[in-house]
Amino acid sequence: MLKQHLIRKKIKIAFANSVKNPPVIVFTAGKVGSSTVYSSLKNALPQSSLFHLHFLSEKGIEQAKLFFKRNNAKIPDHLIIAGFLSRKIRKQFDHVNWKIITLVRDPIAQELSSVYQMADRVNSDLFSKDSKSALLEQIQYLKNRFSCFEETNNSIINWFDRELKSCFGIDVYKYAFNHKDGYQIISQNNVKVLIIRLESMDTCFNRAIKQFLKIDEPIIQLNSNFADQKWYNAQYKFVKNNLAITKRVCDKYYTTRYVQHFYTRDMIQALIEKWVG
Repeated sequence: MLKQHLIRKKIKIAFANSVKNPPVIVFTAGKVGSSTVYSSLKNALPQSSLFHLHFLSEKGIEQAKLFFKRNNAKIPDHLIIAGFLSRKIRKQFDHVNWKIITLVRDPIAQELSSVYQMADRVNSDLFSKDSKSALLEQIQYLKNRFSCFEETNNSIINWFDRELKSCFGIDVYKYAFNHKDGYQIISQNNVKVLIIRLESMDTCFNRAIKQFLKIDEPIIQLNSNFADQKWYNAQYKFVKNNLAITKRVCDKYYTTRYVQHFYTRDMIQALIEKWVG
């Protein structure tokens, strides 16, 4: 109860002047580089109100909480914060100037990273072993997983509709993405959204953030949440370097509206060549 009280107080303070100086919400699907963005902003703008969330829809929050409960894990703070912010959005949407930063990433790379991020909770028996035979089993598991891809029920591919659009009314697909710059700023009524393509972040991050937040100070990109700092690093690297996905499966991912919108034909071809074996 004390934690919820403190979180509620933090949100109240953050939104005290939400018209002239609204908080910034780093709001993304998982494993797209959002920790890097959040850490960089927190370091550069210590006085600003920042939130880092993956869900704000009621359904998304409840499904995430259910996942942690089923795995006998503690509900993380970001889901508690999301619950309070979700209610604020529904009750005070028109009275706040919302600032959202989100990212996109190659969905195959994103899903692979997500699998290992959750490896201690999902299929832990398989992913806790690092013998050669276990690594080959992991590769086969992932091949089977990727081959079962369906656009209509994939959480990564549909995140923008299920979360950003349902909560803030922004349909990103109505706005042409700037493939050359690697980022895009959308302004719609009282909502402003910055979309960064992860594969372009090293070259566009500073410029995109400064333009979006209208600041002059340089923003140092602090890389965060590196896979090589994780317990599964060796397994992840081996599998990533040895996983071969059929072109048929790649085509299922890369013909989706999500990929076609944020990546050029040449980029998509490069991604296919990266994964096909």
